Amino acid sequence: MKVLFIHRHCGVGGVSTVIRSRYVGLKQLGIEADYLFLNDYGGKKIFSDLDIRLYQLKDHNEIAKIIYGNTYDFISSIDCPELHGLLNTLPHTFKILCEVHTPYPDQRAYLKKADLPSGTRCIVTPSETFKEIIRNERSAFRDIPIHVIPNPVEERFLVDGDHVKEPFNKKYVGWIGRLDKMKNYQEGLKIAEECAAFRDDVEFIFVGRFPSGGGTQLFPQILKFKGRTKFKWLPFIPHQDVHRFYGLLRESGGCYLSTSLGENQSCAALESMASKCPVVTTDIEVFKELLEDGRCGSIYKSGNVRDAVDTINKILDDRVLRDAITDSAYTKVLERFTVEKVSLKWEKLLKSLE
Repeated sequence: MKVLFIHRHCGVGGVSTVIRSRYVGLKQLGIEADYLFLNDYGGKKIFSDLDIRLYQLKDHNEIAKIIYGNTYDFISSIDCPELHGLLNTLPHTFKILCEVHTPYPDQRAYLKKADLPSGTRCIVTPSETFKEIIRNERSAFRDIPIHVIPNPVEERFLVDGDHVKEPFNKKYVGWIGRLDKMKNYQEGLKIAEECAAFRDDVEFIFVGRFPSGGGTQLFPQILKFKGRTKFKWLPFIPHQDVHRFYGLLRESGGCYLSTSLGENQSCAALESMASKCPVVTTDIEVFKELLEDGRCGSIYKSGNVRDAVDTINKILDDRVLRDAITDSAYTKVLERFTVEKVSLKWEKLLKSLE
């Protein structure tokens, strides 16, 4: 069985990390998977240790040659309506799936425009919450079934056994994401500022880049907060070292913070849960589903900085609460989100479509 996954961008996070884990899991089941993308934003290097076939192409004729030349059984378009016209021309021997991952509404406009390939067998998305969003947004193709297959977590994030806390002078609170309105980074900076007003044993680490062309306008805002409160800002962490970042947060007695206003599931929150690093998030529905309304992570009211600080303080200072949450989160990851478990779901779906 051969599958081609298509996406518009190959970046260092998000969909590309999902494809990386998916490739490893499907290969163990004897399923071949290739990855085609229109643009590379530094993501190719995260596949350097794998023998996956990567195609960076924009020309439709060249893409068609790849598709016909490899005789794929399945083609999965991941938020890539730019190629739906091409996919419409393929014979029905090619089974087409459409995956919806993007939390950005404007990038899901193709659902409202009914722009899906005519031969689409099903829609796949990572969470039940996102499944409902898709149901509400699609204007046609209501007979196409929607399946939920979660994003997997690589094995390197999984913590084996108990870890002894090392002596740290600070408890680190980590934030990872694109520096834009959806990820709501400004609220994160306000939370860091508010937290610094009450305690000096906590330091925030922000990891992320500005949207293309946005740095000129937004960088001064970072500097403004830098002058008022202490925090570290890293443009990125190399893919192979991300698990160490969560380890730092965990071992220092800190936590992972998401101020996001929109997610399909959140790879970063899942990776943190797998690392036994406590998670603090906004109260959006996706997080309520993932964290089971607080059993697997702490949730604060989005927009309420004081509530966020209080929630962070509890997870930093209450060891019993911290252990209960991280144990529940870790168990959930093992039960539902490992590469092996998620790959079996993909195998089951693909076989049902043969």
